[in-house]
Amino acid sequence: EGEDNSGHYYSYIKNHIEDKWFKYDDHRVSEVQEEQVLSEAYGLTKLKTSAYLVMYASQEILKNIDGHASEFEHYLSMIPKNLVKEVNQDNLKFGEQLQEVKNKEVANQIIEYYKTLDVSCKKKGTDLNDLSFPIF
Repeated sequence: EGEDNSGHYYSYIKNHIEDKWFKYDDHRVSEVQEEQVLSEAYGLTKLKTSAYLVMYASQEILKNIDGHASEFEHYLSMIPKNLVKEVNQDNLKFGEQLQEVKNKEVANQIIEYYKTLDVSCKKKGTDLNDLSFPIF
């Protein structure tokens, strides 16, 4: 949706196993009719919409989808194993880095708390080292 100088993006994805279309708009997901998908993709509505990207899956791929397995597992099985391994390793590394950042943020918050407490104690004529703190 939008004008030539701004806009908002959302996605339509078809679940081929259930034969249903879904609209993914930020944090909202809703089921939609195929007519809505097609009319918005081709700019046939008053909302000033048109498809930015269209992806197709071959009939051969769609025929091979096992109705009992999820589409994700099916498509994942088509990705080379070394690439899946590399992506998983990158995800683990990212998770570790994210945890490191969170730990530093908590440490900085604790340091700031004790600095504030120290200033408050000094104003009252108390030494922070004379106070007893509970051990967690």
